[in-house]
Amino acid sequence: MSYSSRPGSTAWSAAQASARLAPPRAATRKGLFARYGVPVAAVAATTAVRLARMSVTLSSGLGHLMNSLHRARSRAEVAERNLRASEAWLRVTLRSIGDGVIATDEAGRVAFMNLSAEKLTGWTSAEAIGRPLGEVFHLVRRDDHARIEDPVALVLQKGREGLASHTLLVARDGANYCVVNSGAPIRDDAGQIRGVVLVFQDETEQAKAEEALRRLNAELERRVAERTRALEEANAELEAFAYTIAHDLRAPVRNMHSLADALVEDYTDELPAEAREYTQRIVSAAVRMDDLIQDLLAYARLSREAIRLEPLDLDAVLTDVLGQMRPELDERRADVSVAWPLGRVIAHRTTLGQVVTNLLGNAIKFVRAGEPPVVHISAEDRGDHVRLRVDDHGIGVEPEHKERIFRVFERLHGQEVYPGTGIGLAIVRKGLERMGGSCGVEPNPGGGSRFWIELLKREGV
Repeated sequence: MSYSSRPGSTAWSAAQASARLAPPRAATRKGLFARYGVPVAAVAATTAVRLARMSVTLSSGLGHLMNSLHRARSRAEVAERNLRASEAWLRVTLRSIGDGVIATDEAGRVAFMNLSAEKLTGWTSAEAIGRPLGEVFHLVRRDDHARIEDPVALVLQKGREGLASHTLLVARDGANYCVVNSGAPIRDDAGQIRGVVLVFQDETEQAKAEEALRRLNAELERRVAERTRALEEANAELEAFAYTIAHDLRAPVRNMHSLADALVEDYTDELPAEAREYTQRIVSAAVRMDDLIQDLLAYARLSREAIRLEPLDLDAVLTDVLGQMRPELDERRADVSVAWPLGRVIAHRTTLGQVVTNLLGNAIKFVRAGEPPVVHISAEDRGDHVRLRVDDHGIGVEPEHKERIFRVFERLHGQEVYPGTGIGLAIVRKGLERMGGSCGVEPNPGGGSRFWIELLKREGV
């Protein structure tokens, strides 16, 4: 007898009716239905299906799990190979670089050394690994060879990066190397210090070169100082000598001048013509000697005397100079024009007056025979400075002589053509140097020469 287990079938309905008539245990003995009205054969079939499905599901899950484990192990093997390759590459790199590298563990024992570190310390990596760093890496100060605090302790205890400068590394064989070095902690992912890495570089040859250069510079400075001192002493002696000679010579020259004048005035009629000519030559020579002595005194005074700079009005200074030189200007029929105002400068009044006097005197002297001097004075604002220009229409100055004419006793023309001492322009330059200014000469666009001086326009520049 067979029964359909599908709900809604005739057998199912009959079974339901029988279930209501028979108790569960009796129905089971008869092999008909379970307690809940499900045929026993149907329950067995359903359970078998479920077990089969579970077996398939379990087998599939185990397969996926095994595949995942296999892939994970493959990835782990690849990662391990990559890690070993990376470690090998890093080790080769560290061993190949020119700087010395030493790594320690958290106890300060050597864990790694590269080839450069081996060469500088004298220890092989095999000998050094496991030893305290202080046995392998011995630092002292360059100046007094005092031992330097253990660099690993500084990093491990205080976390300090960087080490002492100007140090010597004492190698195993006692050799000394000038090194520059630095240290840094090795931290794990949690930030805990797991060791120290030291990097140091041999700069022995560089230090030797720097020391040789320092000694050479010191020697050069010493020689320059000695020569400067000797030159200053010589200049001081020369200036003192010039001042003394000039001062001592002036009195007898004046006496000679006075006696020659008296001889000419009192005995002109009694002297023969030749004697009168000689006497006149004596007077001229005495005048020239007196002028030379005065210029020498002025030049020496510029070098010896202290001067005080102050703001000055160029208009006032030039007005005073023109007033003092009026007789000479009138005698030479000089045409002097000024482009007022000229501005204000920082200078020493007496020195600036002497400079302007010499420039104006130079402009009216060096003209062609028979031509009256024509001079134009103007000023140019040049930012922090004022440039005073003295333009003339005289004989001019050749470019190759524009520096020479400012030297002492330098003359471009004979005494008989253009009288003078050869010191006037030297006084101009010396005066400008004392006042912090400058001077020069250039061709005048209208012919002749343009002499110029340049001074600060205000203080503090």
